[in-house]
Amino acid sequence: MSVHGLAQRYYVKALELAGASEDHLTYCTTLRGMSVQAVDLRHGAKAMELGDAAAAASPKAGPRMLAFLAGQQAHAAAQTGDRMGALRYIREAEAANPAIRKFANSSLSIFRGLFQEFSRIRTEI
Repeated sequence: MSVHGLAQRYYVKALELAGASEDHLTYCTTLRGMSVQAVDLRHGAKAMELGDAAAAASPKAGPRMLAFLAGQQAHAAAQTGDRMGALRYIREAEAANPAIRKFANSSLSIFRGLFQEFSRIRTEI
């Protein structure tokens, strides 16, 4: 079994335990982690599905958690090539946590550069 396969087994067990204990924050954090792994493995559609599921599982989340989850949705959207969706999720993260706004302009310009570079590399592959 690969390291990623083992990690996926642990993630599934974490979801089971969080669900059984009705710990919504751990549940959505675990789904977000699974989305991060899917991005790392270049499974963009699955990453987006898991990121969306994490956001949907956190109806009572505070502003930091909402921003944390929206940031992952932006990352997953970028992986799939959905530039507009990625930017929309970045705006949601900024709106969820006002402390993010002071870093928004520099982060957005960095993100745009990374997105352009990612798109260029993707077309070369």
